[in-house]
Amino acid sequence: MTSTKFPELDPERESVPTHIVGATDLIADRPPSVQRILIAAEALFAEHGYAAISVEDILVLAEVSRTTFYQRFAGKEDLASALFQRALAILEGNIARRVSKQKTLNEKLSAGLDLYLSLWQRHGRLFQELTAEALRPGSKLGPMRRQLIDRVVRLITESIPTTRDPELHETLCLQLILGLEGFLIYRHPESGLTDAEKEKLKAGLFPELLAWVGRAGSSDA
Repeated sequence: MTSTKFPELDPERESVPTHIVGATDLIADRPPSVQRILIAAEALFAEHGYAAISVEDILVLAEVSRTTFYQRFAGKEDLASALFQRALAILEGNIARRVSKQKTLNEKLSAGLDLYLSLWQRHGRLFQELTAEALRPGSKLGPMRRQLIDRVVRLITESIPTTRDPELHETLCLQLILGLEGFLIYRHPESGLTDAEKEKLKAGLFPELLAWVGRAGSSDA
């Protein structure tokens, strides 16, 4: 099969942040306690996983007292919720900026796919851990994840012209997002993507994405 060439992106303009909050080196500069706690949580969840980390582990790395922690967060889940909210805000903001800068549908799809894969490349373990927690029944992170997915689905449906029933079109777009998320979790557990893996995935997925768009835009598909 002939490979589909996807639009080039400016890596400086389009890059995903190295950290959601900041590097642990910043803790030594004594930023506000909330920032230190979030930095510590980001580092520990990404390295060891959400379930393996206790509040005490976070307190030690953040160099804050238990009293200070509970003045700002109700517990580990509340902290994870704040971190997840920050991560999703970055993702949503970057998606909106990237897509708005592109003119053609192909460029919009390429930009969105590149962003999502870049996020997994840099923050794969952390994103998996927070997503897994969001999927737990009753989790405070669940509504945030659903809200972001709904917004991304709307963005896709508004970008892809179709003669389908609007509700069916939205359902198909939702399946696309959830399918990509599930694929990355299944294929890359507890790790991010290497540069080679990211480029291979993008080269393989982009033509499939274009084919999917062609089917999604047709009422006969």
